Amino acid sequence: YRENIFINEKFDDLTFNFSLSKLDSHNISQADQDLGNTEKDSFDNIEIHNNLKYQLTDDTYIKLTNRYQDSESEIDDAGGIGGDDLDRIFDNKLFLTQITLNTQVTDTWQQDFSYSYSYNEFTDFDESEDPLFPDSTDSTFKGEHHKFRWFNIIQATDNFRITAGTEYETEKARN
Repeated sequence: YRENIFINEKFDDLTFNFSLSKLDSHNISQADQDLGNTEKDSFDNIEIHNNLKYQLTDDTYIKLTNRYQDSESEIDDAGGIGGDDLDRIFDNKLFLTQITLNTQVTDTWQQDFSYSYSYNEFTDFDESEDPLFPDSTDSTFKGEHHKFRWFNIIQATDNFRITAGTEYETEKARN
């Protein structure tokens, strides 16, 4: 089943939206039931997203965006005979945030400055001691990403637009 809620509001110069989504799916299996694989796996996902935008002047606004996702999947080892795995779980967590300052410098020139950060963590874990699928399948990954961006749009004519900018990024990961 899937459940959603969405809120969108505007108060003077402040615009706010928020969404929450939950997805649950049960009784699925990649392994073939005709080959003795009868376990039914599930998938669960929660996602939260929001935007907050404040109009500082007629030509300038600041915007904050956030997103969080948490999902869990029960997964099989393989298709075919013995492919079911009763306790193998894949878990994924993701967080993103970005803040942007945007200004309309002239009638034809718009620019923004932004900073974004993301964090991703996933684990693939199997509690069983199955000799065909040893613990070497267990894994964990954690990663971070930072980005600074300066971006310009110049509308030279009705049919000609110039975009230019620069960005600096750093990434860090471990597993």
